[in-house]
Amino acid sequence: MKRHLLTLVGLLLAMLVQAQDVRLDYCRNTIAGNGEGAVFSKTGSKKNMNCAIYLPADRLKSYVGCQLSAVMGGLPDVDDANMPQALTGWIRVDSLGGEPVAVSESSAAVRGWNTLRLTTPYTITGEEQGIYVGFFFYQEKALKCISLAGPKDGNGCFIGTDGKIKYNGATLDGSVAVRAVLEGNVPTRDLALSDVERGSRAYRLGEDIMVVGNVENHAATAATNPVIKATVNGVPACTYTVETTVRQDDAIPFRLNVPTSMLTEECLAEVTLSLEWADGQTDELAADNKASVTTDVLQDVAHRKMIVEEGTGTWCGWCVRGYVGLKYMKQYYCDRFIGIGVHDGDEFVYEPYDAWIKPFLNGYPGSRINRLYGSDPNYNALEQALMAMDEVGEVNVDVQAKLDGDMLFMQADVRKTLTTDSKYRIAFVVLEDSVLTNQKNYYEGGGSGAMDGFENLSSPCQIYMNDIARYISNPVGDVMPTELAKGETGRMMRSVDLTTIGKNKVTRYEMMSVVALVIDDTTGEILNGQVTEDLNADLDVTAIRGVDAGSPARSGYYDLQGRRLTQAPAHGIFISNGKKILK
Repeated sequence: MKRHLLTLVGLLLAMLVQAQDVRLDYCRNTIAGNGEGAVFSKTGSKKNMNCAIYLPADRLKSYVGCQLSAVMGGLPDVDDANMPQALTGWIRVDSLGGEPVAVSESSAAVRGWNTLRLTTPYTITGEEQGIYVGFFFYQEKALKCISLAGPKDGNGCFIGTDGKIKYNGATLDGSVAVRAVLEGNVPTRDLALSDVERGSRAYRLGEDIMVVGNVENHAATAATNPVIKATVNGVPACTYTVETTVRQDDAIPFRLNVPTSMLTEECLAEVTLSLEWADGQTDELAADNKASVTTDVLQDVAHRKMIVEEGTGTWCGWCVRGYVGLKYMKQYYCDRFIGIGVHDGDEFVYEPYDAWIKPFLNGYPGSRINRLYGSDPNYNALEQALMAMDEVGEVNVDVQAKLDGDMLFMQADVRKTLTTDSKYRIAFVVLEDSVLTNQKNYYEGGGSGAMDGFENLSSPCQIYMNDIARYISNPVGDVMPTELAKGETGRMMRSVDLTTIGKNKVTRYEMMSVVALVIDDTTGEILNGQVTEDLNADLDVTAIRGVDAGSPARSGYYDLQGRRLTQAPAHGIFISNGKKILK
């Protein structure tokens, strides 16, 4: 479910007349390292940049007549060389490219919150299409790492002085945050549900649905033991008491296991939460006291695997880190993880696969996780990615293989378990384990820290390499011959003569395995995968047609995250035919 983009945080001001203000923002009380937000990270010198949040019209209507009086800019705890020199707050109405309707005086930047009082407050009329609230900063040196705390959405963005959004993407370490200070006739009693999300996209029939979120207090009046009531498709399911006093600025997390005993067949379940004051008082802004999530309740649930395609090479001394990472994940998460070593510039390179993945890597070792985003393949990063991944997928896949002399026949059966519009591609990957090779090792001697014993080995060192990608039928996958509806199964069959795949030939067939990848035809995301080491399946090999083992064409356009684009972008950086293109 799309996360709520606004959280409202209030505080009582000590003023000559006791007035209150409300803060509209994208973060709680922390500055650095919280949330996943739109980011800007750019090298270079002397950068004039803006950071902003967007206040949509539907939320502004609750504050008609109130004044935006200040901008609060939160900066991370970074070293002095990466701190902005000064900040200037501003307000823009309806358009990022317009002139500011209000600005603050320039103020020296400090770590943490910077309050930038506007010289002329802006009064909300309710006629605005939206308001951008942000601050300008001048960066003498290259930006090391600055990101916007909060949800990754277009409403939180970095913009340049030309008013254009520069980049939306994954979170980097450290963050900046923006709050808009609102004064006037603001609420005194205002609880809210925020960041309400389902635990998974599907649950088995009879299984509790997990819902998580926060109870926040946006106003001055504290709430003792507020109550959350849950319904499933309109039927009361459970009541949960937040056993604490929720004070102004608080964000109290909760986790509900909502029973589904009222459901007797597969359906789309809507879980609706309602937040109430325990003393029966009325909330002054009740619109944010309800939240809903939807999830499929199914007889059959697909279990998704995390597929890691690692860029590596025996010439790369740091790549032993990826070797250790894949080994660790296979050892502890073999039922949820598949690792594929895509080699570059060594005796194990399969050039079509190497050429496909290389534009998506920032260096070696590097990896793609389900072709959604890149990651260093160290075991900590991979384990964290697995823990954050939804275990439920939209398809199950079963792979079978039969080896007949040098001919390898492969078959994938794909069963769709969720109702989606997705079309699928299938790619078959042939892996080999336990191949003796010489690996360069930059962890020799322990000067770079411990690395699963590699610190005690020389460079180069002899190791038995695993997960070597000897062949892939097509890096982007071949389109399945039939579209699938929920509950339907489709089949893809391919074969390959293992003597024709080039110099990267399998050396020992008994150490070979076959992976089938199910790829979303639109986004390029790997939706699921399965691996088999059994090469003696009873397959009808006469029905399996061969595939050219040459270099498959990599058609289409992709962004730097590996997502397929419908057309070439008019501006920016994208990938086409295995090359990065800048417009």
